[in-house]
Amino acid sequence: MKIAFWERNFTNLLTPLQVDYKVKSYSHSVIGGPKQAEISVTGSELDLWELAEYARRPVQIFSDKGDPVWWGYVAEIKIDVGLWSVGINIDSMANYLGVAYEDDADQGQPKITAWTNAPDSIVEYGDRELLLTSSGCNAATALAARDKYLASKKYPTPVITPREKGPNGAILYCRGWFDTLAWKYASIDAHLAYGYTNVGTLNYAFGDNNAKEVAQRFSFGGDCNLDLIVIYVKKVGNPTDNLKVSLCEINDGITPGAELSSGTISGATLSTDYGWVSILMSNYDFTDPQYFIKLSRSGAQDAVNYYSLYLDDQIKYPLGQFVVLIGASWAAGPDADMPFRLFSNDIVETSQQISTLVALYGQFIRGIIIENGSGLYTESVRDGLANAFFEISELLKLGTSNYRRLLCEVTLGRMLRVYEEPIVPTYTNMILKDGSLRDPYDTVIRKEICPVGIWTRMKDIIPASLDTTYLADPTIQFIDEAEYIPDEDRLNLTARGFIDPFQIGRPDDG
Repeated sequence: MKIAFWERNFTNLLTPLQVDYKVKSYSHSVIGGPKQAEISVTGSELDLWELAEYARRPVQIFSDKGDPVWWGYVAEIKIDVGLWSVGINIDSMANYLGVAYEDDADQGQPKITAWTNAPDSIVEYGDRELLLTSSGCNAATALAARDKYLASKKYPTPVITPREKGPNGAILYCRGWFDTLAWKYASIDAHLAYGYTNVGTLNYAFGDNNAKEVAQRFSFGGDCNLDLIVIYVKKVGNPTDNLKVSLCEINDGITPGAELSSGTISGATLSTDYGWVSILMSNYDFTDPQYFIKLSRSGAQDAVNYYSLYLDDQIKYPLGQFVVLIGASWAAGPDADMPFRLFSNDIVETSQQISTLVALYGQFIRGIIIENGSGLYTESVRDGLANAFFEISELLKLGTSNYRRLLCEVTLGRMLRVYEEPIVPTYTNMILKDGSLRDPYDTVIRKEICPVGIWTRMKDIIPASLDTTYLADPTIQFIDEAEYIPDEDRLNLTARGFIDPFQIGRPDDG
């Protein structure tokens, strides 16, 4: 098997080290897709030490046939050299911090400090948030604790321990991209249907003598009965006309087309400081996958009195682009994205909530494919005390209105695909006594692709003499997880409903 690593920004392949990689195991799951992988490494001391820089680097495993069979990132590195063992774990770092504390100066009232971050670490590794907790302190000590922890934890912390004498080597422990949804806390305002809320540092004026109108393209999968659009904006000078916000269709795939919904707000009511501003829109029920949010003004352009946006210049929204109207022609704007929020006057479909959570907090997920709407609607409010991985997992557990589970996988292109568990087909795949897996046409399914999310039937395992009158059909299984061990060419399959022997006697429900 072959291994490939990329730079953390996904742009270039890393120059291969003079080491030997050996894939010990890897697995896939119906929740998230690629789950875990373990790779052992042998080589010279110098090359082994180079692996210390591999934390959070993208990695792919290729089969002997050349196709990718696993993808994710390096989460932990263990390097054994001489009499020492060095461990580096991405979980040891946090670069965006706040502190929840009970304020002694205010009768023990619970409070949260302002959040702070380490931009250099975020650029290199991505956002990894942590809300520390402290009791019996005040605002000053809480801030001091926050800043001290950030300074010591903004990068992965190597841990060095002695070991028994043995051969030099290293082990890379890798995880799938779905795991990174646990890196950010998920806060969702009431009835938020969709949005992108990363506020950057790029001021961009419009309605002046340069950009006449601006627009942000976005992708949207699900149902929303539009009520509000919220943008991050301010006025410059004293414009007396109205700021207009329009929802538009896509024209020729690249520019705003026909207006579908609109709303206005008086320029006089806007602040000269940036802030989130809500615009009540005419009712519109979303039906298409892509739209533009267009901003314009009702009055003439004015070089002194105009409007300004605060764009995200880190370009973290992968599902659309920012364009500007200069003169009579639309053109690409700066490399930035416009923060926005869409509010629905409905309780939101759970599959759409998953789409929103991924757009807001899936920093390494490039997009989302909702193959099956859940048909279930719940309140969408989130208090921000749980991470996006937890919130999405809970929404998946609710399943669909067909009484089937919602499953998901992060594809090779880092798209999150959400789909409904399939019904039992007339002809299923088969598991044989020798451990092989075959499709309904009796063709061997390759073990190294770790097939999951499929129905299988045990062909020659349970004897025909067994009385199964009062049992559910024991021969048919839905595969939830698969682990492949290359050395043994062995595929370990975990079926839905599998009971961990360490959990026997412990109620999971009720």
